[in-house]
Amino acid sequence: MEEMPFAKRFQARHEAWVSAPVYPAATCLLDFAGSLRMLVPEDPRQITTFILTEQGDWFEAEIRFIRRWLQPGMRVVDIGANFGVYTLTAASRVGREGRVWAFEPGAFPRSCLAQSLALNGFENVELRSEAVSERTGRASLDATGGAELARLGSEGAAGEPVVVTTLDAAFAACRSEPFDLLKLDAEGEEPRILRGARRFLAERDPLILCEWPLEPSRRSELLSELRELGLRLFRLLPGPDLLVPLETERPLDSFQLNFFAAGTRRIAHLLASGDLAESPAPLAESTAEEDRAVVHAWLAARPWARSVWPEAHPAGSPRIHRALADVVRGEDPARPRPERWAWLARAQRFLTKPRAPTLELCFTAARVALALGAQEAACGQLGLAQALLPGQTGHALGPFLPPLAEQNELEPVGPPAQWLQAMLDEAIVARAGHSICFGLRQRLPVLERLSANPHASSSAQRRLAAVRRAQASKDTPLW
Repeated sequence: MEEMPFAKRFQARHEAWVSAPVYPAATCLLDFAGSLRMLVPEDPRQITTFILTEQGDWFEAEIRFIRRWLQPGMRVVDIGANFGVYTLTAASRVGREGRVWAFEPGAFPRSCLAQSLALNGFENVELRSEAVSERTGRASLDATGGAELARLGSEGAAGEPVVVTTLDAAFAACRSEPFDLLKLDAEGEEPRILRGARRFLAERDPLILCEWPLEPSRRSELLSELRELGLRLFRLLPGPDLLVPLETERPLDSFQLNFFAAGTRRIAHLLASGDLAESPAPLAESTAEEDRAVVHAWLAARPWARSVWPEAHPAGSPRIHRALADVVRGEDPARPRPERWAWLARAQRFLTKPRAPTLELCFTAARVALALGAQEAACGQLGLAQALLPGQTGHALGPFLPPLAEQNELEPVGPPAQWLQAMLDEAIVARAGHSICFGLRQRLPVLERLSANPHASSSAQRRLAAVRRAQASKDTPLW
């Protein structure tokens, strides 16, 4: 449903805004992830400002993994801290016993971050003004595309003069203790940062979170550097919140923005904690009766399902019940994460077999695809559902799961066609892009239709309010 990958849209939005100042003067304070406060540009068309206003959190699934995985006492380095989404998250998780080093050479975002740290009472963060690369010296920071896309250039080039360091130099005087997380988001500088961090990486052994380069040449350079360092690559499965091997020889999901890298010792720790798996766990076979019981129990607890099937016993083949039961098992937080991966993967294999599509299968398949980090495939299923929904009126519904887990508890107040439309529209608005500002022309009509539906969530109303505020903010709005 996206016309181009998210990162390209991100850059295009900024480059289209050529009349704006590089760093806006005015700022505003936003609540972030429920308990944090963050100072950001006041202009609602700025990317960070808009997304936090729209969603109340950052859009990347990786931040939720970091939020769960980081523990008190851990040590984190954030290179390209920007306004501090990851720095503030890390500071809140590692506590007084831990430490965060945040590198942000841009004066304006660094000033905002410094004030955010003070507002949140975080004294466990060392905020550094240097840029990081493969050498020490001086350079320029070109932020004409916006603070989020600032790039490092040669000394004397147009831009903000900055001091450059390396990770090896920056931490040469620190005790040789492990660092738990290294986050890299430096707009193409990542291979050079790694070249200037060989001693740091060998001694500190962090889990690395890095931006996935879109350009083939940048990607090849970065992957070559990682291989030379002996690091393996992983991606996040958002549903089970699990790291799994990243197969670079296969095409990646077009929504993939980040990946993880780790060395042998760190991988062993992650395997032992159940936060990483090399393959899905082996599964015991279930009987048709067991599958039906799992599905019926799940549906009996859902208000929308009881309105369609009062006895929570919808008709469906044993194979459909098995797939749905596998999804329910794969979403059970009490199960080990590698086992949850296995249940979801088995459900996906059935749901993606060639067959005539139905609304029920499309809804469930989209849900599973999202859980397994296949957002592009989920969008395809939602597109099929759009075509199928008008013909669903008057037909009996078979068993299914809503496309979004947030819709599990939906309370129906009208005919099924109305709340089915709300389920579909909500999924398109929330998951057909990382933010509605990318692909707004296609998705705003869907959001407007959804906001008039009595089943619209508070999240949908929040998105629409953010769009309206951004559109009204300037004589020549960005969108």
